[in-house]
Amino acid sequence: MKLFNIIRTLVSYFCILIFIVLFIVPFLLIALLPTRLKWANKLFFFLVDKFYKLILLSLFIPVRVYGLENVPKNEHVIFVANHQSAIDGPALGLILSGMPHSWLILDYYTKIPIIGFVIRKMFIPVKQDQSINASKALFRAVKMAKDQFNIMIFPEGGRYIDGKIHHFFEGFGVIAKKAEMPVVPVYMPNNGKIYPPYSFLIHCYPLEIVIGPPITLRPDESIADFSLRVKEWFVKKSSV
Repeated sequence: MKLFNIIRTLVSYFCILIFIVLFIVPFLLIALLPTRLKWANKLFFFLVDKFYKLILLSLFIPVRVYGLENVPKNEHVIFVANHQSAIDGPALGLILSGMPHSWLILDYYTKIPIIGFVIRKMFIPVKQDQSINASKALFRAVKMAKDQFNIMIFPEGGRYIDGKIHHFFEGFGVIAKKAEMPVVPVYMPNNGKIYPPYSFLIHCYPLEIVIGPPITLRPDESIADFSLRVKEWFVKKSSV
Protein backbone atom coordinates (compact mmCIF):
# COMPACT_ATOMS: atom_id res chain seq x y z
CA MET A 1 0.00 0.00 0.00
CA LYS A 2 2.81 2.39 0.89
CA LEU A 3 4.62 1.54 -2.37
CA PHE A 4 1.43 2.24 -4.31
CA ASN A 5 1.09 5.59 -2.55
CA ILE A 6 4.68 6.51 -3.43
CA ILE A 7 4.13 5.62 -7.08
CA ARG A 8 0.86 7.54 -7.20
CA THR A 9 2.56 10.55 -5.60
CA LEU A 10 5.42 10.47 -8.12
CA VAL A 11 2.95 10.30 -11.02
CA SER A 12 1.07 13.26 -9.48
CA TYR A 13 4.25 15.31 -9.21
CA PHE A 14 5.13 14.50 -12.81
CA CYS A 15 1.70 15.58 -14.07
CA ILE A 16 1.79 18.79 -12.01
CA LEU A 17 5.25 19.63 -13.36
CA ILE A 18 4.02 19.13 -16.93
CA PHE A 19 1.05 21.44 -16.36
CA ILE A 20 3.22 24.12 -14.75
CA VAL A 21 5.56 24.05 -17.76
CA LEU A 22 2.63 24.21 -20.19
CA PHE A 23 0.88 27.09 -18.45
CA ILE A 24 3.74 29.27 -17.22
CA VAL A 25 4.58 30.74 -20.64
CA PRO A 26 1.06 32.00 -21.43
CA PHE A 27 0.69 33.21 -17.83
CA LEU A 28 3.94 35.16 -18.15
CA LEU A 29 3.03 36.63 -21.54
CA ILE A 30 -0.37 37.80 -20.28
CA ALA A 31 1.20 39.26 -17.12
CA LEU A 32 3.47 41.37 -19.35
CA LEU A 33 0.44 42.98 -21.03
CA PRO A 34 -1.25 46.14 -19.69
CA THR A 35 -3.95 45.28 -17.12
CA ARG A 36 -6.46 47.50 -18.93
CA LEU A 37 -6.76 44.93 -21.73
CA LYS A 38 -9.99 43.16 -20.77
CA TRP A 39 -9.53 40.35 -23.30
CA ALA A 40 -6.17 39.52 -21.71
CA ASN A 41 -7.76 39.28 -18.26
CA LYS A 42 -10.51 37.02 -19.59
CA LEU A 43 -7.92 34.77 -21.22
CA PHE A 44 -5.85 34.70 -18.03
CA PHE A 45 -8.75 33.58 -15.84
CA PHE A 46 -9.90 31.07 -18.44
CA LEU A 47 -6.44 29.50 -18.32
CA VAL A 48 -6.22 29.75 -14.53
CA ASP A 49 -9.51 27.86 -14.26
CA LYS A 50 -8.14 25.05 -16.43
CA PHE A 51 -4.92 25.05 -14.40
CA TYR A 52 -6.79 24.64 -11.09
CA LYS A 53 -8.82 21.74 -12.48
CA LEU A 54 -5.83 19.95 -13.99
CA ILE A 55 -3.82 20.26 -10.76
CA LEU A 56 -6.67 18.68 -8.80
CA LEU A 57 -7.07 15.93 -11.41
CA SER A 58 -3.36 15.19 -10.98
CA LEU A 59 -3.93 14.28 -7.33
CA PHE A 60 -6.03 11.23 -8.32
CA ILE A 61 -8.50 11.73 -5.48
CA PRO A 62 -12.28 12.26 -5.43
CA VAL A 63 -13.42 15.88 -5.27
CA ARG A 64 -16.76 16.68 -3.63
CA VAL A 65 -18.25 20.18 -3.67
CA TYR A 66 -21.19 21.03 -1.40
CA GLY A 67 -23.20 24.26 -1.51
CA LEU A 68 -22.20 25.42 -4.99
CA GLU A 69 -25.55 27.23 -5.16
CA ASN A 70 -24.15 29.65 -2.53
CA VAL A 71 -21.66 31.10 -5.04
CA PRO A 72 -23.31 34.27 -6.40
CA LYS A 73 -23.53 34.31 -10.19
CA ASN A 74 -24.01 38.07 -10.71
CA GLU A 75 -22.19 39.48 -7.71
CA HIS A 76 -18.52 39.66 -6.77
CA VAL A 77 -17.64 38.51 -3.26
CA ILE A 78 -14.82 37.78 -0.85
CA PHE A 79 -14.09 34.07 -0.57
CA VAL A 80 -12.72 33.21 2.87
CA ALA A 81 -11.33 29.72 3.55
CA ASN A 82 -9.47 27.80 6.22
CA HIS A 83 -5.88 26.95 5.34
CA GLN A 84 -4.27 23.50 5.76
CA SER A 85 -2.34 22.65 2.62
CA ALA A 86 -0.67 23.79 -0.60
CA ILE A 87 -3.65 22.35 -2.48
CA ASP A 88 -6.06 24.84 -0.85
CA GLY A 89 -5.47 27.36 -3.65
CA PRO A 90 -6.56 25.15 -6.57
CA ALA A 91 -9.37 23.71 -4.43
CA LEU A 92 -10.79 27.14 -3.63
CA GLY A 93 -10.19 28.35 -7.18
CA LEU A 94 -12.15 25.40 -8.54
CA ILE A 95 -15.48 26.87 -7.46
CA LEU A 96 -14.94 30.09 -9.42
CA SER A 97 -15.31 28.55 -12.90
CA GLY A 98 -13.08 31.22 -14.47
CA MET A 99 -14.59 34.29 -12.77
CA PRO A 100 -12.12 37.18 -12.33
CA HIS A 101 -10.40 37.01 -8.97
CA SER A 102 -7.29 38.03 -7.10
CA TRP A 103 -5.56 36.36 -4.18
CA LEU A 104 -4.10 38.00 -1.11
CA ILE A 105 -0.93 35.93 -1.01
CA LEU A 106 2.14 35.93 1.25
CA ASP A 107 4.98 38.01 -0.15
CA TYR A 108 7.61 35.25 -0.02
CA TYR A 109 5.90 33.53 -2.96
CA THR A 110 6.95 36.49 -5.11
CA LYS A 111 10.57 35.37 -4.66
CA ILE A 112 9.97 32.28 -6.83
CA PRO A 113 11.64 32.84 -10.25
CA ILE A 114 9.20 33.67 -13.09
CA ILE A 115 6.15 32.58 -11.06
CA GLY A 116 6.88 35.44 -8.66
CA PHE A 117 6.54 37.98 -11.46
CA VAL A 118 3.10 36.63 -12.38
CA ILE A 119 2.04 36.78 -8.72
CA ARG A 120 3.21 40.40 -8.34
CA LYS A 121 1.36 41.45 -11.49
CA MET A 122 -1.91 39.53 -11.17
CA PHE A 123 -2.33 39.01 -7.41
CA ILE A 124 -1.82 40.94 -4.16
CA PRO A 125 1.34 40.12 -2.16
CA VAL A 126 1.17 40.81 1.59
CA LYS A 127 3.96 41.18 4.14
CA GLN A 128 2.25 40.29 7.42
CA ASP A 129 5.03 41.73 9.56
CA GLN A 130 4.87 45.18 7.91
CA SER A 131 1.72 47.13 8.75
CA ILE A 132 2.27 49.73 6.01
CA ASN A 133 2.63 47.03 3.35
CA ALA A 134 -0.42 45.19 4.70
CA SER A 135 -2.45 48.41 4.55
CA LYS A 136 -1.39 49.00 0.93
CA ALA A 137 -2.35 45.42 0.07
CA LEU A 138 -5.82 45.93 1.57
CA PHE A 139 -6.20 49.22 -0.33
CA ARG A 140 -5.31 47.42 -3.56
CA ALA A 141 -7.74 44.62 -2.73
CA VAL A 142 -10.56 47.13 -2.19
CA LYS A 143 -9.76 48.76 -5.53
CA MET A 144 -9.79 45.40 -7.33
CA ALA A 145 -13.03 44.45 -5.60
CA LYS A 146 -14.65 47.64 -6.87
CA ASP A 147 -13.32 46.73 -10.34
CA GLN A 148 -15.48 43.58 -10.23
CA PHE A 149 -12.87 41.08 -9.00
CA ASN A 150 -13.62 38.37 -6.46
CA ILE A 151 -11.13 38.47 -3.59
CA MET A 152 -9.62 35.24 -2.22
CA ILE A 153 -8.26 35.12 1.34
CA PHE A 154 -6.97 32.60 3.87
CA PRO A 155 -7.52 34.71 7.01
CA GLU A 156 -5.62 32.38 9.35
CA GLY A 157 -2.44 33.58 7.63
CA GLY A 158 -0.79 30.16 7.74
CA ARG A 159 -1.43 26.43 7.37
CA TYR A 160 -2.77 24.44 10.33
CA ILE A 161 -3.53 20.70 10.36
CA ASP A 162 -4.65 20.21 13.97
CA GLY A 163 -8.31 20.33 12.95
CA LYS A 164 -8.88 23.63 14.75
CA ILE A 165 -9.79 27.03 13.38
CA HIS A 166 -7.15 29.56 14.41
CA HIS A 167 -7.09 33.33 14.79
CA PHE A 168 -8.57 35.21 11.84
CA PHE A 169 -6.82 38.35 10.64
CA GLU A 170 -9.50 40.99 10.07
CA GLY A 171 -8.36 42.22 6.65
CA PHE A 172 -11.26 40.54 4.87
CA GLY A 173 -13.63 42.50 7.13
CA VAL A 174 -11.98 45.76 6.10
CA ILE A 175 -12.42 44.87 2.43
CA ALA A 176 -16.04 43.82 3.04
CA LYS A 177 -16.80 47.19 4.60
CA LYS A 178 -14.90 49.42 2.17
CA ALA A 179 -16.03 47.59 -0.98
CA GLU A 180 -19.51 46.74 0.38
CA MET A 181 -19.11 43.08 -0.53
CA PRO A 182 -20.44 39.94 1.18
CA VAL A 183 -18.18 37.15 2.37
CA VAL A 184 -18.65 33.57 1.19
CA PRO A 185 -17.07 31.12 3.68
CA VAL A 186 -15.51 27.92 2.33
CA TYR A 187 -14.52 25.08 4.65
CA MET A 188 -12.14 22.35 3.48
CA PRO A 189 -11.73 19.68 6.20
CA ASN A 190 -9.46 17.08 4.59
CA ASN A 191 -6.77 19.02 2.75
CA GLY A 192 -4.30 18.71 5.60
CA LYS A 193 -4.72 14.93 5.50
CA ILE A 194 -4.30 14.80 1.73
CA TYR A 195 -1.15 16.89 1.53
CA PRO A 196 0.16 18.16 4.89
CA PRO A 197 2.73 20.97 4.95
CA TYR A 198 6.27 19.73 4.14
CA SER A 199 4.97 16.27 3.24
CA PHE A 200 6.31 14.35 0.24
CA LEU A 201 3.42 11.91 -0.05
CA ILE A 202 0.00 12.83 -1.36
CA HIS A 203 -2.53 10.73 0.55
CA CYS A 204 -5.80 9.38 -0.80
CA TYR A 205 -8.61 11.15 1.04
CA PRO A 206 -11.64 12.79 -0.58
CA LEU A 207 -11.17 16.51 -1.16
CA GLU A 208 -14.30 18.10 0.30
CA ILE A 209 -15.25 21.73 -0.35
CA VAL A 210 -18.15 23.06 1.75
CA ILE A 211 -19.46 26.46 0.61
CA GLY A 212 -21.56 28.46 3.04
CA PRO A 213 -24.18 31.13 2.28
CA PRO A 214 -22.94 34.73 1.84
CA ILE A 215 -22.42 36.65 5.10
CA THR A 216 -23.00 40.40 4.95
CA LEU A 217 -21.61 43.06 7.28
CA ARG A 218 -24.47 44.63 9.22
CA PRO A 219 -24.71 48.46 9.29
CA ASP A 220 -24.22 48.58 13.06
CA GLU A 221 -21.59 45.81 13.21
CA SER A 222 -17.87 46.43 13.83
CA ILE A 223 -15.24 44.79 11.66
CA ALA A 224 -14.02 42.81 14.68
CA ASP A 225 -17.50 41.46 15.41
CA PHE A 226 -18.08 40.65 11.75
CA SER A 227 -14.78 38.78 11.53
CA LEU A 228 -15.68 36.82 14.65
CA ARG A 229 -19.10 35.95 13.20
CA VAL A 230 -17.47 34.60 10.04
CA LYS A 231 -14.95 32.63 12.09
CA GLU A 232 -17.78 31.10 14.15
CA TRP A 233 -19.22 29.59 10.96
CA PHE A 234 -15.93 27.72 10.48
CA VAL A 235 -15.77 26.68 14.14
CA LYS A 236 -19.24 25.12 13.87
CA LYS A 237 -18.32 23.28 10.68
CA SER A 238 -15.08 21.95 12.17
CA SER A 239 -16.88 20.60 15.23
CA VAL A 240 -19.38 18.52 13.25
